[in-house]
Amino acid sequence: MNSQFNLPLTDLSIERSLEQYLLINLSSFNINSLSFYLIHSELGIIYQCSIALKLAKGNLKLAQEINHKIIYNCLVLEAKYQLEIEVFCNNYGLLEFLIKYSEINQWLQKLPELFLANYPLSLFNQHPTDINDEIFLIQYAHARCCSLLRLGHLDHLIQLKTLDFHQLTWFWLSPNLVIFNHIIWQQAEEQELIAQIIKVIDGKDRVNSIKIASDLSNTFLKFEQSCRIWGEVKRQDLTLAQARLGMIAIVQLLLRFGLTEKLGVIPLMEL
Repeated sequence: MNSQFNLPLTDLSIERSLEQYLLINLSSFNINSLSFYLIHSELGIIYQCSIALKLAKGNLKLAQEINHKIIYNCLVLEAKYQLEIEVFCNNYGLLEFLIKYSEINQWLQKLPELFLANYPLSLFNQHPTDINDEIFLIQYAHARCCSLLRLGHLDHLIQLKTLDFHQLTWFWLSPNLVIFNHIIWQQAEEQELIAQIIKVIDGKDRVNSIKIASDLSNTFLKFEQSCRIWGEVKRQDLTLAQARLGMIAIVQLLLRFGLTEKLGVIPLMEL
C-alpha cells in the first residue's frame, strides 16, 4: 500500500517536520517522539521509520496493519511551504517516506532564506574550540568554497552581492533561481552532498558540532574533486555550472555558521 500527501514544512528540517506531522496522526498511540533513518536513492531521499514494528513488538503482520493505518491517515494539507511525499511500507515492516529530487530542488531553493530566518545567531561563541586537524579541515573547506564562489563571480558565471565573506549572510544575487534539479542526475557525489546538507539541517549528531561540520567538509571536498564547473562544463552547460556553484554557496553558509556560531572559530576566507 502506498499513498501521497503534502508535508507542511513546520520546521526548516524535513525530518522534524515529518515527525511533527506523524505524531499528530499517531496521537492515539501515545507516542512522544519518532526516529528516522535517512537513505538516498535514484529517485530522491527516503526516511525510514520503524515505529510500527516497535508498536507491534516485532510482529511483522501486525506492524504492516499499523503501517496501513498510518498511511491511510496521512491527510493532504495545505501550507505556505510544503513538500510532496510518497509513503509506503516495505516488506520488512518499515514505513518509507520518499521525497523526490524535484521536491528537494524546491527545498534547496528556499533553504538559505529560511535558514537565516530561523536560526538564532549569537555574536560569537564564548567558548572557542582549539584549532586542531579537524577544525583546520573545516576551515580549509570553507576557504575553498569562498575561493570557488569568488572565481565564479569574477568569471561572470554567477553574481554575488559582495566578495567580502566575513558576514554570515546569503551572498547569492543571480541567477535568481538556481535549478538544482539540473545536477541531480549527473554524479553520485552530488547526491551525497545533497543528503549531507539534509543531515546537517536535520541535526544528526547535533551534540557534536565538529563531526557535523567535518562530515559536510569531507563530502564537499569529494564533490569538488569530481564535479567540474569550468572548462567543458562551463562552455556546454552553464546551468549545470551555476547549480554546482549554488550547492557550494549553501555549503559555505552552513560551514560559516558552524565555525562561528557552534565552534567559536574565525573562518578562513582564503588559503
